[in-house]
Amino acid sequence: MESTITQIVFTISPIINALSDTLRTVHTPHAVRPPPRSPTPWLSS
Repeated sequence: MESTITQIVFTISPIINALSDTLRTVHTPHAVRPPPRSPTPWLSS
C-alpha cells in the first residue's frame, strides 16, 4: 500500500509543479505591474 502511495505521489508531483509554474507565469505580470492607485489610501494621508 505504501509503495502505491509513493508511486501516486511521484506521478502527481510533476503535474502539480507544471500547473503551479503555469499559474505563476500567468499571475506574475499582474503582480509586477504597479497598481493604478494605492490600495491603502489611508496610509498615505
